[in-house]
Amino acid sequence: MTISVRFKVVTVEDINHIVNIGTSILCTKWNIGILGGGFVEAVVNNNLSQAVSRADGTNIKALRLYCQMMYNTSLPSELYDTSIVG
Repeated sequence: MTISVRFKVVTVEDINHIVNIGTSILCTKWNIGILGGGFVEAVVNNNLSQAVSRADGTNIKALRLYCQMMYNTSLPSELYDTSIVG
């Protein structure tokens, strides 16, 4: 099964890969769990040339989504260090 997303054809496997990488980007940004690889680090560090050069065929299609997600998703409130507030 394939899906057309803004004129880019992606498969179910692509979507699963995008979800996994998107999760890795947010975890790396928030320093939670295992940090991502070279592509993820490049996205988190806002290094476009490295991100493009390290992206596979699926990630190059999702690069804009990753950037939008990273800058429009805040750290979940459950993860805030409340000991430094108040």
